[in-house]
Amino acid sequence: MTLLDELLSISSEEVQTWPLDQQQWYTHQVERALALRSPADFAQQHSHGSWRPFRHLVATSDAIVGMIEHDDCDLLLIDQPVRHGKSELSSKWTPAWFLMKYPEWPVLLSSYEAHYAGTWGGKVRDIVREVGPEYGVKLRSDAKARNAWALESGGGMNTAGAGGSITGRGGLLNLCI
Repeated sequence: MTLLDELLSISSEEVQTWPLDQQQWYTHQVERALALRSPADFAQQHSHGSWRPFRHLVATSDAIVGMIEHDDCDLLLIDQPVRHGKSELSSKWTPAWFLMKYPEWPVLLSSYEAHYAGTWGGKVRDIVREVGPEYGVKLRSDAKARNAWALESGGGMNTAGAGGSITGRGGLLNLCI
């Protein structure tokens, strides 16, 4: 039974009998557990309304979860038309979601060009800075670069472009965009 299952097994009538601070704690825990179900859920909760759960993106998110959490496959190729949200989901929201769930594990993102890869690294870093404290995840104080930054828990993110060095910078989540 997952944490979410345990939380949702408590009836709303019972929760309403609790002191207000415990009700607020419970609500926060449920929201947090719901957001951590998938990159799509995480994006929907933390994008301030800018990310929308289109069917093809939810299916992609589910495939990502299957690969990471259920070992459904070793390699996932995402082939969708240009400007349909695949980069936003896979390069921004997936690494942020992953680092909230597994803050001790590193992420590596590579692309055709170093600046482009670093742009996504900066976007993920900014999400971690904004919502990480809700999940007990903190950036290291020296985490200022977009292309290489770390968490206090040991995880973090490195980015590289074609021809750039990633030697010794492996990740447990490796993205190539």
